[in-house]
Amino acid sequence: MWFSYNAKDKDGETMTKDLALHLFITNHLDNSTSDYECLAQIQDNHLITYLEEDQSSKVSLNIENHSLLLTRQNESKTQVHFQLDKNSEFFIETEEGRIQGSVITSVLELNLNHIHIEYQLILEGEVITHQTIHYYLKELMA
Repeated sequence: MWFSYNAKDKDGETMTKDLALHLFITNHLDNSTSDYECLAQIQDNHLITYLEEDQSSKVSLNIENHSLLLTRQNESKTQVHFQLDKNSEFFIETEEGRIQGSVITSVLELNLNHIHIEYQLILEGEVITHQTIHYYLKELMA
């Protein structure tokens, strides 16, 4: 198991832990970068949730079996499945409908305090996103 933040209460139920999360994002299409810090929560040792910097989008990272499912919810819903050496897909649902494409994941590292992803989203044969994302995680002290 890659994480050790899980905790149980006195009745053996899983508790949610608070984390400090630092994101560093490189957009390779326009050579821009952004980084910010926020609070996040981890539950059941594999589900991390946080609000993006603008506080309008809720993101969840679900880590299972050497893959990562990112779900972003705001006025639309985006879901991206990252996995190495396998074909995977993404979709975006809006009021106007749904678009779907493929994901090429070139780097996916899931470590104790760091998640590293480099990927491309492909829609109708065109690269629409090429990013590298680093998530740095630190447990908050009580």
